[in-house]
Amino acid sequence: MTGSASFIGPNEVKVEGTEAPGETITANNILIAVGGKPLMPDIPGIEHCINSDGFFLLDEQPKSVAVIGGGYIGVELAGVFKALGTDTKLFLRGEKPLRGFDDLIVDTLVKEMGKQNLDLVTKTSPTGVTKNADGTLTLNTDKGDFGPFDQVLFATGRAPLIDNLGLENVPGLKTNNK
Repeated sequence: MTGSASFIGPNEVKVEGTEAPGETITANNILIAVGGKPLMPDIPGIEHCINSDGFFLLDEQPKSVAVIGGGYIGVELAGVFKALGTDTKLFLRGEKPLRGFDDLIVDTLVKEMGKQNLDLVTKTSPTGVTKNADGTLTLNTDKGDFGPFDQVLFATGRAPLIDNLGLENVPGLKTNNK
């Protein structure tokens, strides 16, 4: 069944969609695949940047890009940009990308990034983005300013789309607020 679902009780959802508008489904276990949206930090100049979804909306390849985020999405997009010939810098809060992954995988990745001349900037956090007179962007960080870049992409996490699920209608359900 396709549509938007929301809980109306602990074991009951109402589905709104084209196939069965307003249909109610009851089950012992219910799984709703809600999807997610990219998170963007609340910093000055963020409106000049794109997120991981924006990567797929680019009209032309940037000559230079800053990718912020050391998770698998940031690492993958930085690698794609670099492989296509874009001058790419990957900014990480930590010392290495893919925090929580096996050390052998991470060390191999870092070594391969070095072979590809993909520039890693470690142990830094963005504090803002400045749009320059020529349209390029400068990334402001706690380590100083970097750039100019044609594009700044944030891959700094995702949030689940749970706002309209009616979770308050399920007694005892606990969520975390990450």
